[in-house]
Amino acid sequence: MRRDPRAYLWDALRAAELLAEFSRGKSYTDYLADAMLRSAVER
Repeated sequence: MRRDPRAYLWDALRAAELLAEFSRGKSYTDYLADAMLRSAVER
């Protein structure tokens, strides 16, 4: 059974929301220095 295409859009929206949450208040320098933050953002 094929997945409803709207589910992919919901997943993308949720990922973008989490990215904003994880990176809020962080600088690019913070991003470079924090392997866990980089991993979360890149995934």
